[in-house]
Amino acid sequence: MHLMHNSPPATTSTSEFHVAARIRQIRLEKGLTMSALAGKSGLSQAYLSRVESHKASITLSSLDRLAAALGVHVSVFFEDQAERVPISVFHATGPKNRHPRHLNHCRAPFWMLAEDKKGKMMEPFIVEIPDETAESTHLGEEFNFIVQGSGLMRYGKQIIELHQGDAVYFDSSIGHSIKRTGTESLRILAVVTSRDYLFHGDLPKFLESGNRANLGA
Repeated sequence: MHLMHNSPPATTSTSEFHVAARIRQIRLEKGLTMSALAGKSGLSQAYLSRVESHKASITLSSLDRLAAALGVHVSVFFEDQAERVPISVFHATGPKNRHPRHLNHCRAPFWMLAEDKKGKMMEPFIVEIPDETAESTHLGEEFNFIVQGSGLMRYGKQIIELHQGDAVYFDSSIGHSIKRTGTESLRILAVVTSRDYLFHGDLPKFLESGNRANLGA
């Protein structure tokens, strides 16, 4: 009589076993059959079946394709279940949220609103514009909602006047900047997203180094 164990086969490393389990878990969470995931990722169903059953290793390029098909950051395949944060709550009076960080290029104070959420597709934050921002270009898209004050936004060759309650949604690969007008502080709720998920975890670096030369990086 042979006992069945849940440990990975000798030919599969512990990390590969974990990644395969995460692929299956996320696929099921998304409500996708293996056939549907194969169609979305361009990988064969037979190959995915072998990966999920720990009979085949998966390459980094295949992981990238699976991440795109599942709409997740590739890092979620390597996360431990205990580290996953399904919901992130920002308390304005929380100890780490009382003092803002600053964007070096304009010394603009900002507050991260979902910093502890991993594998996210959006990065929301509040930023206060002391005067004006330098022109920025970065991957993906951006949403700005004027919480307080007013300003002039330069987007490409356009000049857009914005006041409290106004909002803009735009392709952030086009140069953009904003200048405060009037004496009231200009405070913006911003949400940035990147199709290549390059910025998560280091928002200042993403915003400050995302010039046109980096768009193909």
